[in-house]
Amino acid sequence: PARPSPFAGYSPLISEEPPNTAFKQINLTGRPMKITYYPETDSLYIEFKAEPGAETLEVNDSVNMDIDADGEIVGFDIDHASKRLDLSKLEIEALPLHFTKAG
Repeated sequence: PARPSPFAGYSPLISEEPPNTAFKQINLTGRPMKITYYPETDSLYIEFKAEPGAETLEVNDSVNMDIDADGEIVGFDIDHASKRLDLSKLEIEALPLHFTKAG
């Protein structure tokens, strides 16, 4: 059975910018995705690129998206993460994973 998305109820990102500022497809070849929880701010950051973002865009009142100078997505920051997500579990489906110990 299909499970409800943790992002159910979020508004999709709608850009009113001209096409030349559209976001580029993420090229993650060779880059590990990193998920970090910050308990002091109750935020969860999903990092796609290990570099600072040039701009932060608000997706909705609880989700921000960082993009680099080339328009590629750097990561997503989810505020109030423990109230929106079950942080005690991480479910991964159909990904060719290579495990790396954090730290």
